[in-house]
Amino acid sequence: CNNKKKGCDTGKAVHEFDCDAGLSNWEHGWSNSKKSWCCANKDKGCTPKCLTESCDATCYHDVDHKGHGHVTCRDRVSWAKDHEGGKSLASALDIVNKECSCQCSCSADDFTRTAPELGTCLIWGATHFKTFDGADARHYGEGIAWLVKAEKVKVQARFLETEHSNGQGALHDIVFSGPFIGDHTLKIGALNTGKITWDDNVILTDYQKDNTFDPDGYGKIIYDDQRQLVDGA
Repeated sequence: CNNKKKGCDTGKAVHEFDCDAGLSNWEHGWSNSKKSWCCANKDKGCTPKCLTESCDATCYHDVDHKGHGHVTCRDRVSWAKDHEGGKSLASALDIVNKECSCQCSCSADDFTRTAPELGTCLIWGATHFKTFDGADARHYGEGIAWLVKAEKVKVQARFLETEHSNGQGALHDIVFSGPFIGDHTLKIGALNTGKITWDDNVILTDYQKDNTFDPDGYGKIIYDDQRQLVDGA
C-alpha cells in the first residue's frame, strides 16, 4: 500500500449489486442506490429517455410478444383490445400507456374521433376555380399564386397570357408538394408546351405508352386520354 498504492484500506465499503436479480421489475422493486449503481456500472436499470408522447408514436414493445416488430401506439391498443383476453378499450389503453410510457399517450378520444370530411376543388382554363366549399371564382392576371397552403398539402399555380386568353392569365403550370407526397415536387405543365416532372425529372412523356407513374408509394399519377374534361371549351 505504501509503495504501490494498492490494497489500501480506503475506509469506504464498495457494495456491488446483482443487476440481474429482479431486473424484470427494476422500476418498482429496486432501491434508488441499486438503480444508480447498476445503471452506472452495468448499464441496467437506467431510466429511459422519453422521446415523444402521442398515440401515433412508435411503441417499442413487441405487439404480440414474439418479436414481430414495433408498431404505433394506436395499433398496439387495437391489438391489445382484440387479442389480450377481450380487453375493453379502457383496459387496452391502460396496458399500452404503461408498456410504452415514454412513447404512448393515448386516450379514448383517439379512437372515437370522426374522420375529416373530404373535399374537392377544381381549376381550369383562363381561369376558373371551384373551391372546396363549392364557390365559383375567377382569376384574370398573370403571376404565381397559392391554391392550397396547408400543413400537409401545398399547391401553387402559374398563370400566363396566351394567344387564346384575350389578355387574361391562363393556367400554365401547377405544382404540388408537402408531406402528403413525402415533400417531393410534382409539376404539371400546359398540355401543348409543358412537361410533367417529379423532382425535376421528366415523367409520363407519352400517354399512349407510358401513362402511369407510381412515385414511391404516394399514389398513382395517370396521364391518358380517358378522363372527362371540366368543360367543352
